[in-house]
Amino acid sequence: ESMTPVRAAKAELRKVFRNTLASLSPEQKQSETESLVLKFLTSPEYQNSRIISVYISMPEEVNTRDIVQDIFRSGNRKCFVPRFDGAGMQMLRIHSFEDYSTLPLNKWNIRQPESCDDREKGISAGLDLILVPGLAFTKDGIRLGRGKGYYDSYIARCLEAGLKPHLVSLSFSCQLCENIPVTDKDKNVDRVILP
Repeated sequence: ESMTPVRAAKAELRKVFRNTLASLSPEQKQSETESLVLKFLTSPEYQNSRIISVYISMPEEVNTRDIVQDIFRSGNRKCFVPRFDGAGMQMLRIHSFEDYSTLPLNKWNIRQPESCDDREKGISAGLDLILVPGLAFTKDGIRLGRGKGYYDSYIARCLEAGLKPHLVSLSFSCQLCENIPVTDKDKNVDRVILP
């Protein structure tokens, strides 16, 4: 399959931002993460949401652990996390912080629920907020993903099911990008939170 100009430009940008993220110092990552998590937990989007999907962070991403902990601490929220397989992505319910901490690792070394049979699914539960990961973001919500399209197609499925969840991303300051090329499959996020 030939690379369209947009795909080629995105591939190039992914390289740039992977390197940028890899060179972020642990200290800066830690201090920006604390700021981002606090801003998220006090945001109206989170405050007004009860059924929430959170990605389980990879080492180079904003660490979402404290967000998961807050969801369970609040007592009146449900937490959903991604499960990836060949067919795409599901959001499956986890029931406690202990459940989260003991999920098995997948081939990318990310924790994810084993199989989706006995766990509630995010779309049927009626997700009202999705925390959306990415490699880079513009101020107005254009996002550069990792190129697999998992979140774009999941968000499309939510919309088809009549759900309109808040889409929020947490961005390190070094992930802010002036301009990200898009196709009609790309879904913008409603809000990019910066440190």
